[in-house]
Amino acid sequence: MPLVFVKSVLAGIAALIVAAILVVGISALMLFAVSRRSESHGIGAVSFGINETVFWISAALIFAAGFWWEFQRATK
Repeated sequence: MPLVFVKSVLAGIAALIVAAILVVGISALMLFAVSRRSESHGIGAVSFGINETVFWISAALIFAAGFWWEFQRATK
């Protein structure tokens, strides 16, 4: 049974890593799209404001989802 928890924790961490990669990729695409607009002449600024509390709650929910998904799968 402890192996199930270890695998579930690793799945939660993997979910966090995948989410971080997706956020960076989407942010890069958004910045690229803004810089390609003709009216910006290649100059543009995009700001992503996020509250620290929202960041930690999102991270906890992503971890919990990955953990729960693997835990349910491993205990069947």
